[in-house]
Amino acid sequence: MSSLFIRYTFGKNSFFKAAINAPLLVIFMGVVVSLLWGALGVVDLSVDIISQFSLFALGLLAFAAGTQFRISRLAAVCPVAFRLSFGGAPMFLLVTGLMAFILMPQFSIAGAFLLAGVLMLNGSAFDRRAIINAPTPAMVKAGVRLESAVILTLGLPIVVLIEGAAMIIPYGTGEHLYPLVRASGMTLSGFAYGGVIGLSVAVIANRFLRGRRDLSLCFALGAAILAFIISSLVGSHGSVAMMATGLIWGEQSKIGYVSRIKLRYGIEYLVIPLAFFLFGFLLVPTIMEANLLMLTFAVAVVTVARVVPRLLVLQRSPLAKEGQVFLAWFGGTPGAASVLYLLTLLDNGNLYYQELILLVASVSILIGVFVARITSRPLTTFYIRGMASAHKRKLYE
Repeated sequence: MSSLFIRYTFGKNSFFKAAINAPLLVIFMGVVVSLLWGALGVVDLSVDIISQFSLFALGLLAFAAGTQFRISRLAAVCPVAFRLSFGGAPMFLLVTGLMAFILMPQFSIAGAFLLAGVLMLNGSAFDRRAIINAPTPAMVKAGVRLESAVILTLGLPIVVLIEGAAMIIPYGTGEHLYPLVRASGMTLSGFAYGGVIGLSVAVIANRFLRGRRDLSLCFALGAAILAFIISSLVGSHGSVAMMATGLIWGEQSKIGYVSRIKLRYGIEYLVIPLAFFLFGFLLVPTIMEANLLMLTFAVAVVTVARVVPRLLVLQRSPLAKEGQVFLAWFGGTPGAASVLYLLTLLDNGNLYYQELILLVASVSILIGVFVARITSRPLTTFYIRGMASAHKRKLYE
């Protein structure tokens, strides 16, 4: 089964492999289907089902991201990704949250930072095709790949906690911190369940499945699904449990990086097109309600608020200036993980200004995808010319 899954998703004629390189087209298809759905008067989809499916899909992305690195070796293996994950991402969260709170006073401070946290969960490269095809050093490509994995893995529990802080206090609880305490309990218990399952699977695979990579990967994926089911049944956070399974498995497993990358790409080729289709089907039709202030905020998030912190943390990296600019632009943008987390908020009626958060985040994600497609080729060309000019200057020095 795992071999068929890998061959199908990685085949040259794979529909999902083509769809992941055309997110705007997938979003447009979702919008068209949404308009036809409404015109035909079909019964609306259950918000609870959509939310649970998005929670599971987000967990799959988080699981795949967690398998990509060993947190204990990240700083030594890829210092660029370490800088961007533990320096650039927190700065983006802070700047975006404050900007949302200042520009849109309807938000509470927790709601503004929830919006920023959702936009921080990129989950994949800004434009993977541009990065793969560009003649960039291996450090740059590894930085983009690992950075997106680390931010999703470690950022997901943080966003869950912020969501708890942004929720309305249920009447009669008598505790102002009740939603936050509940979110903390769900996060910690989900991490515990997923961590135990991930550790157990890694130990068993290292002992009994040596040399059987496909079976080991399939075993790990099945363990993540099991963690989601158990956590959901006991009231823990399913996505965090799947993330913890991947993180602990990735730390302990002896599977090589090539197989880990294939596992992640296989999951992303399946999940990301579905995420963007649902985004176009459910959320994009609502962006006509956005005003100029929201559009200005979205453009600022995708450009200045995202790029400037990344450039700052890369100043002391060993990369050339051209590599720093390339890495600062082609990474860290709102992506499929942002979409899926946004969809999980659809059934959260206790969230302050839920519709406003959905609207502003949807506009930001759509603008981010659009900017990625229109700038990928020109900026790649600019990068190549910059590298050529730098090479010529070294020859004449």
